[in-house]
Amino acid sequence: MSTVYEVNSQAEVVLPLLSDLLKLADDYRRDGSPHQAIELYFELAEQNADSIEGQESRCRLSEMAKGYEQNDMPHEARSIYERLLVEQTPTDEQ
Repeated sequence: MSTVYEVNSQAEVVLPLLSDLLKLADDYRRDGSPHQAIELYFELAEQNADSIEGQESRCRLSEMAKGYEQNDMPHEARSIYERLLVEQTPTDEQ
């Protein structure tokens, strides 16, 4: 089996799953389960940082943090912002 085939085969499986997970997180958010949405968004953002879904997840997390700020919930907002910063900070191993 060639490497190209392996990459394409994996992408064919993974990409729809990432999209489905992003939609599921959006559903949690819309249906009033923000904590479940946040955890799923972070999972997508952390494990699939270079994907469109990972990038969209970071955007949605920022939106949620801003919403918490506007609703006088600074601790929740700060928690999201700090975790987003940690995610983007390069490690010593790199």
